Amino acid sequence: MADIQLTNHVPNVFVQAAFHAPNGYIHAGQVEVDKHPENAALKAMAEALGYGRSEAESINAFRANPHEDHMPAQHDRAIRERCDTFERKFAEKFDNAKAGLERELTNVEAGLVTKAGLTPNAAHFDAITAAFHQMKPGQRAETVADLIAQGDHASLATLIEAPLFLTGLKAEERDAIKERVFHKLDPMAVALRDHLKVVLGRAGQATEAAHNMFHQLRAGTEPGAWRARGEAAAAREAANRK
Repeated sequence: MADIQLTNHVPNVFVQAAFHAPNGYIHAGQVEVDKHPENAALKAMAEALGYGRSEAESINAFRANPHEDHMPAQHDRAIRERCDTFERKFAEKFDNAKAGLERELTNVEAGLVTKAGLTPNAAHFDAITAAFHQMKPGQRAETVADLIAQGDHASLATLIEAPLFLTGLKAEERDAIKERVFHKLDPMAVALRDHLKVVLGRAGQATEAAHNMFHQLRAGTEPGAWRARGEAAAAREAANRK
């Protein structure tokens, strides 16, 4: 009953567009699929964000262009109904796509770890750590580079797992070993992993942007809002006549 409109009491005042354009995070371009065009997880997120932007633009235009037979209360209700449907569909597409990205990242990371096979040789632990502890910093860096080039992952794994005081390596040097091995073994997988992390970060921004977007699209369409708009317009008109 809250949407019943008595046109004789107040002027008909319709809502306007909610925004110039949806938030930039609601955009397929945020995924940059062209960097990994065959990746299904990235494609799914691009499709979800593309749907979100397209439908948001459509509802935004609809707000400012009511059906010729609709009164403000009817138009407000039609906007709310479209927003409700849109929000459900977008949430399903977006949540599924985000979960797909997370699974893909887990798989890519696991693949890199498996391919690297960084398992230390316990029998050589003391010898390796002692040798590195005696080296000068420049020698350590050269030796690590040689081990990476040779693919001696068992020795490298020892350096990664050993306490720093045993090897003489700095924390950043130790932490970089695994990444350098990954880059040597599969630079494409590393690039995909890093891109997935970037897109997931943007998806987090899109979540907040979507919350604000739906709030904006519904703004001013609450049951009875049409009357408040009309009464405000009538009050302004009366004040201008004085």
